[in-house]
Amino acid sequence: DESFFKALFTENIKQLGRANHYSKEDNIWHINENGIRWVYYETNLFGDPESSIKNPSNLSITITYPKENGIYLLGRKIPSLGFIKKPVILGRITIETKVISNDTLQNVEFYLDNNLLYTDEEPPYQYMLAKPIFGKHTITAVANTAGGERKSDEIEVILFILL
Repeated sequence: DESFFKALFTENIKQLGRANHYSKEDNIWHINENGIRWVYYETNLFGDPESSIKNPSNLSITITYPKENGIYLLGRKIPSLGFIKKPVILGRITIETKVISNDTLQNVEFYLDNNLLYTDEEPPYQYMLAKPIFGKHTITAVANTAGGERKSDEIEVILFILL
């Protein structure tokens, strides 16, 4: 029905139930016709539970530092040997990310081996990893939008952090 699409695209009503109800109110003058009574019945079926139309999102997150295989000494990349296949981190380092989203970004969460370390709510989205830790680990960054979408990026690293 034309009024339904008017509600979605002209009135910018993004909830399907509200858009459907709007279209029925727009045609209230037809209420005495047999088919319209069934259309009013469908308003409750279509609008309960309420479904929303979400705009397509281009959410992406990339861990930008450390990224390359190599040796990082106190946060700086130093020339390394060619056989090193994962980032080797000696001392504290700041994990940096790049986030792209056409939706409102709520926060970026930083994880170490699936354990939440920090939630950053303002750009630049980064976290200084400075707790004592040794061995092979996975660093994960998760971007969360206000619309509920989540995307993540992760890297495997070898950590040697004393303080």
